[in-house]
Amino acid sequence: MDPSSVSDLITVLDMVFPRSLPLSRGLCTVVTLASIIPLFLLHKNQRRQPRQPAQTAWMKSITNLFYDALGAGEDPEVNIILQPDGEGPEMAIAQNLSNNLEGLFEFLGLETPEGPHPHNIFPLPHLILITPRLNCLICPPGEIHALCRCEKPQRVHVLGPNFKWTDGHLFVAHCPGCRSDYYPDKYTFNVDGHRWQKLEYETEYLRVSKSGVWMHRRVALAQEKAMNRFHAGWSNFGSWLNDVLHPAHAVTNRQSQRLFLEHFTRRLLLAHGTGNIFICDAHPASSTFAECVRDAIGCDGGVVTGALHHGCIECTHKKRYRSDLEREGVELQAGNEAEVAGLDDVINAVRGDSLSLLYFFIDMGEQGALDDEANPLPENMPQIPAQQNAPVLGQPRGYV
Repeated sequence: MDPSSVSDLITVLDMVFPRSLPLSRGLCTVVTLASIIPLFLLHKNQRRQPRQPAQTAWMKSITNLFYDALGAGEDPEVNIILQPDGEGPEMAIAQNLSNNLEGLFEFLGLETPEGPHPHNIFPLPHLILITPRLNCLICPPGEIHALCRCEKPQRVHVLGPNFKWTDGHLFVAHCPGCRSDYYPDKYTFNVDGHRWQKLEYETEYLRVSKSGVWMHRRVALAQEKAMNRFHAGWSNFGSWLNDVLHPAHAVTNRQSQRLFLEHFTRRLLLAHGTGNIFICDAHPASSTFAECVRDAIGCDGGVVTGALHHGCIECTHKKRYRSDLEREGVELQAGNEAEVAGLDDVINAVRGDSLSLLYFFIDMGEQGALDDEANPLPENMPQIPAQQNAPVLGQPRGYV
């Protein structure tokens, strides 16, 4: 099949749009035609189920998006995409487009053997955030439940991969069988009356605020590199974003922290091989979310199991106790427990060097005495740390 040309686009414009329609509205509507492909795929998948209406909620949202693109919602105070009035020539054009979507996709070259092309080939006027799933993952095997739309879409603010703020439409897909909800970055479900969630690991957008703020994964990657290369914390990264971005949507410290948690959690779970089994409370707070991840991959105080079976002179060595040192011939007399093993060798090595080194240690000692007088230690604080004479029977020796 030959690729579509500008002549085909002119034909569509002549058939669908009145000649009096402003150019900007017509072009915006054509671009919207490419952006609603994920919604149309969900509509077709739901229609494969028995006893489904011809106009699903997905199709109603598509009509509303066309209605909004035609300029019916120019007033920024009115959320037309959520509450279209259904009157006027704009709604008639929007319904005409919705009723002939498959023919338009094929005529404009947006059709593939599997269906409408899933990738957007035009710059989109409105970003659509939606799950990549078509069917429910929670329902028992053998039962196929197409995902429906049960809630109206929500307008959100999105920081895109080009580090520019844009408006988006968040759609939540719903399974009527098990009552699960599917978001772009996760899905939630019920187990014994409790609401849980699992993460989507290939998502492009991450939610960083319950007030409707999302960020692209590339922003999270930039944050990761900034922390690695420049040792910048998430608060400093958020301040840097505010310095270079439009001030209308300031990035808060909480949002920057949540971006780090969402991104790094996915990296960490996949690295530990626990991504498929990790679950936590639905929509948890940042502290709760971090605790769940820690419990999943860092139980027993954060001990990494693999580290207990590794030891080499280049990076670590087995812990030695007092009994080990005595068995090796080290003389530990009463009263000198605070001495450091091997310190005498160091002193002998530097003995005979220039007097400047000796004066340096004397000066440091006098300064330390002054510091001790200015900031005395608490009376109940032990002068010598408690020492274990031998490893606990039956416990792993551990590494240093």
